[in-house]
Amino acid sequence: MNIIPINAVLSALLALLTLFFGELIKKNTPLLLKYHIPGPVIGGVLAALVTACLHRLGIELAFELPLKDTLMLMFFAGIGLNANIRQLMKGGKLFVVFLATAVVYIIFQDLIGVSAASFLGLEPKLGLMTGSITLSGGHGTGAAWATMFHDEFGVSNALEIAMACATFGLVIGGIIGAPLGTYLVEKKGLITPKKTHSHAQNQRAEAETHRVADYMASIVLLACCVELSQMIHQLVLTLDYHWLNMIPNFVYALLLGASFSTLFHDSKPIQVAMRQVERTSSLSLSIFLSMALLEVKLWQLFDMAAPLMVILTLQTLFTLFFVTCVTYKVLGQNYDAAVMASGHAGFGLGATPTAMLNMNSMTSFYGASPKAYFIVPLVGAFFIDLSNLLVIEIFLHFLN
Repeated sequence: MNIIPINAVLSALLALLTLFFGELIKKNTPLLLKYHIPGPVIGGVLAALVTACLHRLGIELAFELPLKDTLMLMFFAGIGLNANIRQLMKGGKLFVVFLATAVVYIIFQDLIGVSAASFLGLEPKLGLMTGSITLSGGHGTGAAWATMFHDEFGVSNALEIAMACATFGLVIGGIIGAPLGTYLVEKKGLITPKKTHSHAQNQRAEAETHRVADYMASIVLLACCVELSQMIHQLVLTLDYHWLNMIPNFVYALLLGASFSTLFHDSKPIQVAMRQVERTSSLSLSIFLSMALLEVKLWQLFDMAAPLMVILTLQTLFTLFFVTCVTYKVLGQNYDAAVMASGHAGFGLGATPTAMLNMNSMTSFYGASPKAYFIVPLVGAFFIDLSNLLVIEIFLHFLN
């Protein structure tokens, strides 16, 4: 095998080109736009196919990507900064019920993944990759945990499995969510709001001026969270408590971001920085995923394609059952419950943007659901990551 090293600058350029072409293809492909497939995933899959073809020709590219982990931490810090803890408490009883339901869901999701992996003769820990790590967690969480699975457990193709499962979940979550919610509304004869133009309020035009100073302030704030999270992670590793060593460093970035947002919510400099945090962290995730997918080795997945499809099909069927028979019922069996159930299918298999896509499809036809639009993003984009971490740690403890 002829290994060709790619330096850091060229590697970063290729990652940006991967992102650019992915977004370009998405923009010009209605089907990809409809199901909200991420641009970096589209471009990354194409890049992975190119590297697989080169591998067949006896050529392997070795990328140098020193900023990849930093970009990942910036994304998770951004999630935390956009989740003010005081604001999260305003969701009331329905918020707590939905969060508890989502936690029960990910427990069963991991049970199915681990059990099915064991039955199919795979490493049981690998079942977690086909469970809540990639499905409820998404591409970012899957890629973050893949590093630990590779380093700590010797799973050589952890990243490839994570990206494959997360992509599958993203597509299926977007396909089944809105039809499932529509079924609940029509089948149960639910009373729905009249179709109004109030939904446009949820799609506010991005008229805010993109000032360079705001972007710079957001980068500084995210960088502070990243640096502090790395310092805390190193301190934890120095203390050498086994269960603490299992916590990925992105968790500290998430918690630090939420702490900053809560403690300094009224601070003028923080408010200025927060204006562009969401966009900056979203861009960080896109570039991180493009870099991560450049390193995907598709040829290592061929032998596992059949068992992965079996497990993921089981996860999809379970999601349909759980969201219909549990999520919808415990949330009140009304229109808001149906909208939140469609959102749960979206982030339970895919990601929070998928959940929002599902809910948009419903509310644009049946009418607005303010409760769903407030609660689902908070659970799907913040609390589920913390809950998911706890559940995964418990499963790893018992599997070890």
